[in-house]
Amino acid sequence: MISLKNKIMFGIYFMYLLRKLKSPFVRESVALGVLSAVLLYFVSVSSVIANMFDSTNFYRYLVIAFSHTSSVVQLTIILFGVAGFLLVRNITLHTVLKRSLV
Repeated sequence: MISLKNKIMFGIYFMYLLRKLKSPFVRESVALGVLSAVLLYFVSVSSVIANMFDSTNFYRYLVIAFSHTSSVVQLTIILFGVAGFLLVRNITLHTVLKRSLV
């Protein structure tokens, strides 16, 4: 049976997590983690790396591999890139603002 203390602490933890999710850094990190998991589920990284080293032209290999994969993987790669870009942008923006305010 759940005691009153546990119910109250659960409510406090829940509110704490909701407040943390307001931060763009946390949201983008979670999105990047979910997209990474989806990408690792659909793509065999060891096969990609092995084929990449067998290829003579790295850029051409990436373009051909991207264009011949399923649309789910293509969309996940694009969303992964966007989430990564936003995460790096927020980190650098936070660093610049922190330095300028000090």
